Amino acid sequence: PSFLFFTGSRLLMFSTTRVGVFLLPTGVFLSVGIYQVVKHRAASINLVVLLGFATAPLAALIVREENAISRALPLLPFGVLLATMGTQYLRSASMDLPRAIYKHAGIVALGTGTAYATWTLFTQSRMTRSTLLLVVVGMGAMLLWRLADRVRLGRLATVCLFALAVTQFASFLSDYFSDYRVRSSFWLGGNIRGALEEIIDREQRERAPGVYFSPLRATGGDLDGRNPYLDAYWRFYLIKHDRADLLARTAPFESGNVQTIPSGSLVLANVGDVTTEALVAKGELRRVETIPELDHPAFFVILQR
Repeated sequence: PSFLFFTGSRLLMFSTTRVGVFLLPTGVFLSVGIYQVVKHRAASINLVVLLGFATAPLAALIVREENAISRALPLLPFGVLLATMGTQYLRSASMDLPRAIYKHAGIVALGTGTAYATWTLFTQSRMTRSTLLLVVVGMGAMLLWRLADRVRLGRLATVCLFALAVTQFASFLSDYFSDYRVRSSFWLGGNIRGALEEIIDREQRERAPGVYFSPLRATGGDLDGRNPYLDAYWRFYLIKHDRADLLARTAPFESGNVQTIPSGSLVLANVGDVTTEALVAKGELRRVETIPELDHPAFFVILQR
């Protein structure tokens, strides 16, 4: 439930973590759509859609890769089709719409919420937001079953759910173009623009004889995942600033050959790299700039021979 309707992927590279794969009201339309398909079985294609929705995540579940469920894109079209069926059924149903559907939906939501709360308490010693929301949805469905008129309820519920969907999407959009950009910046490469443009500006001011890229490494020595993309980023910003001539004076940094690097050359490295920090401590290199991040400790540093 959390992945589909509440948080999406836990990785900020792929999700804001504030909304699920589907908007929350879609869960109601999905439930009604599944109910309609199972109850009536009017068209075999509808059963195919339901089967596709149920089996789409299987490929991601059988591989040994964390967060592989994020790759379950085939789930989306089946989910949208089922939600559309549910919307049509909920909106157009009149006296044929049984009140029991809200009772069943409420029981399912309350049961799922209770089971999910029990599981998270035992495995993670906490309760998630999705648990509370499931319980609220379940209680709301039970209340509608008890109090609302079944003829008007379908259309009223559809309008309310669409209004809720618009409200939730507006909240998502506001977060996506504001705070999410700050939260995710480090995980989407960090301030690599600031680092590369600082090198370009400093080279122009100081006429540095060369630019060197040290492999980005964690303190433990593990290579950073951004290394394969540095060349593409460098070329992009050189083109942006009309400085393609710098490519001829760009080379990988090798700590064993530091003595051969011309004095004044610039080196892109990172905080915590024991190799370059040892050279700084020996006086072979000196730190001339630390590149700030939006909401994380600085990562990129500019060194000079």
